Amino acid sequence: MSRVLSGKLSDAVSGVLRWERDLTSALYMPRDVAYDPAVETERAAVIHFSDAPLPKPWHPAPQQYIDEIQPTCDTRPDGGEECTRRDLWLGLYATFRTDVDRVCRPLRAAATEAFDASDPVQGA
Repeated sequence: MSRVLSGKLSDAVSGVLRWERDLTSALYMPRDVAYDPAVETERAAVIHFSDAPLPKPWHPAPQQYIDEIQPTCDTRPDGGEECTRRDLWLGLYATFRTDVDRVCRPLRAAATEAFDASDPVQGA
């Protein structure tokens, strides 16, 4: 009997996007394979938020702190900026906030309604 597994079998660490491109390539990819953060992030089934000293995304952080911690843009050979790593990193955090709001808002509303209905002071 055979079983087909999902194509998304890897995980990713958000902090890797903050590393310099050459270091990331040397540590995670064979020398003859170019590291593409967009491809690796898309392939990942799980993203582990690991951006110390930045708190986990479910704890608020001041925007100034995020601006200091976020990945820097790379300089292209033509002198322009390549900001894929920064955009992907910011996108991971934005997606997390959107998903938490989408999933948790209805749960919070249901819990609040259930609490209000069971509270004799609120229900009166």
